[in-house]
Amino acid sequence: MKFNFVIVLSLFSATLLAQGPSVNTNSTANFLNAIDNQGASIGSSSLIRNPSRSIEGSVHLFDDWSSRGVAVVSADQKIRLQNMNFNVQRNTIESKLNRDSIFTFNVRMLEKIEINNRTFKYIYFPIKEGNRLLEVLGTSKDITIYKDYEIDIKEGNPNPMRGALKDKYIIRDQYYIQNGESFNKFKLKKKTILKVMGDKSALVKAYVDKNKLSFSKEDDISRIFSHYDNL
Repeated sequence: MKFNFVIVLSLFSATLLAQGPSVNTNSTANFLNAIDNQGASIGSSSLIRNPSRSIEGSVHLFDDWSSRGVAVVSADQKIRLQNMNFNVQRNTIESKLNRDSIFTFNVRMLEKIEINNRTFKYIYFPIKEGNRLLEVLGTSKDITIYKDYEIDIKEGNPNPMRGALKDKYIIRDQYYIQNGESFNKFKLKKKTILKVMGDKSALVKAYVDKNKLSFSKEDDISRIFSHYDNL
């Protein structure tokens, strides 16, 4: 990648701004091509297509398209948007250009993605024998806690007396720990977290108690691992 750029895409406009003159276009892919021939490798736009049957719920992790995000290509190459979302069904990051079109990022080309201060990385995931986009909850030099998302469809019942009529999307999640080269299922519990911190566990526990943090709260995990990494 030879290009350096910052893109700001508003929810209600397809006006894209980069370092230098602004470019007006109705396609993110066209904009990227305008600044560099390799720009399209970051992703592509497509029309929104309604599912063949009505299904309640959403395939997206966040409730709406107002999420602020940053797609990091490298330290000096970032794409900033106000309407990013994680498509769990497709395991990718999308941005809604307008009512009728979506821009899908090529996550293989990104170092990481941040949405509403939550970090996602595309890595090799041996549990499923392939690359996958996972949320990073906490990381240190030798340990990382990931959260994997999957989607199921709960079938509705045609009998209105026996439950919901329509099918419904259900987003499920599972925690994993990477310790060196190994990946294993994991639970956010004091016992399991302190166990992997070895001889630093007493110091970590004291820090958690002093700052009234919780081993079971995702928002606290990053702080706990940051402190562990600095011991």
